[in-house]
Amino acid sequence: MNLQNLPQELIYSICESLCLHCQIDTRTPASFLHIDSPGERGIRKTQLDLCLLCKSWGYIAQRVLHHSYGFPERSDRGDVRFCRTLCEKPELGRFVKRIYLRQISQLDWDLDKDDDAWLLKSLERFSDILNLPQKPFNFSKGAWSSFIIPLILLHIPTVEDLQIDTRNLDHLMQQIKKPSESHLHTFPQNVVKVTMSEGPHCQEVFPLRGPVDLSDTAGGGLLSNIQGFDILIIGNPTRQTIKSPLELDSVRNLHLIDVCLGREELQLLVSATGPLEVFKYMGGFTQEQNPATAQDICEVLTTKKDTLTEAAVLTHYKARYLTAARTLENVTWLRIATKSIWKRTESEPTLHDQALVDVFPPALSTIIFEADREDMEGLSAALTKYILSNCPDNPEDQILKSVQIHVHLGIPPEGIRNPPVQEEDPSWERIRRECALFLKRGDIEVNSVYDD
Repeated sequence: MNLQNLPQELIYSICESLCLHCQIDTRTPASFLHIDSPGERGIRKTQLDLCLLCKSWGYIAQRVLHHSYGFPERSDRGDVRFCRTLCEKPELGRFVKRIYLRQISQLDWDLDKDDDAWLLKSLERFSDILNLPQKPFNFSKGAWSSFIIPLILLHIPTVEDLQIDTRNLDHLMQQIKKPSESHLHTFPQNVVKVTMSEGPHCQEVFPLRGPVDLSDTAGGGLLSNIQGFDILIIGNPTRQTIKSPLELDSVRNLHLIDVCLGREELQLLVSATGPLEVFKYMGGFTQEQNPATAQDICEVLTTKKDTLTEAAVLTHYKARYLTAARTLENVTWLRIATKSIWKRTESEPTLHDQALVDVFPPALSTIIFEADREDMEGLSAALTKYILSNCPDNPEDQILKSVQIHVHLGIPPEGIRNPPVQEEDPSWERIRRECALFLKRGDIEVNSVYDD
């Protein structure tokens, strides 16, 4: 069979089967994606080879190759080549669906004369948007490299999943003229999800590290240029840079990862969103004063209680009471850290068995508890009472169907890559035994996990 004579539809199917973007459901914000394994790099190499096979294969393979860019085989020269491809063939930018952008530091090599031609032409095209130096342009000593990422951003109008490395993001924004609102139409208009973090957003580097600057001259300024996205994931936003007004009125899903905010900054972020449906707060540790407690987070979320259906409240800091969670009447899925409710002390080694009854949203169908192993013995009676309090006489009236308890064992032993989890604690089996009625109608899962 002559591969060059295959029907175009079959060529497209073959190329699409190799596409890393098409193999992943990027609409799911909870999946932390990583596209850099040796096997996936091999797939990308195959796509590159197909681009060179012949004209009938080349254009289709190149279109598919551009779906997901910036994750494997990342290099400054690769970014320049990708930028040149988009500048010389702008129609390819319409096929980019998922991209990871990081600002290029000033390179110490100059462009060839052929490269100068496409770069100058592209800069001229966007001269009303970019802060260009005076003509004639002098791009010696790599000064041109600061315009590569802005040019890529302006050439991907239909991108859906935009991941941005926020290191040196202020330098990116310096290349864009003010006021930025005057050229909103030139930035991507079909973005569904924006991830802002210091480094790629993936399992291997979770949780995300920061800090992320959300001021107008950095992350906040870029977000104001990208309109209509539904999902926003931010890794450790800097408290001092969160100021009103923030333009997030299209956001329905807000994920704050490795975050240490106070109540005031959290209020600014949440109030800036639209009808919020999903909110996840994955807290870290901080030395700053007044970090947000579970009570603070739930009180802030009450302003979105009409639309909010999913919430993760994972903070290391507790208030005296947790009363606001109950008011989130439409939340059906909740993940919460028990240490934000109770911590074992000498004066209170056991949580009162009624302490969790009538505390959580009444419409919950799933609740996930994150608990430290040393706290499980003191928590077991309260967890049991809470579960049984959700077993009405009539099974058809039962709303809560799934209870998951993740027992954290701490840092894994050094030098052991995938250490076996320890045997179950007797308190785990006691919960299952005493909640036999609930188990007839729903599920209880108790899993032990090591911390990252």
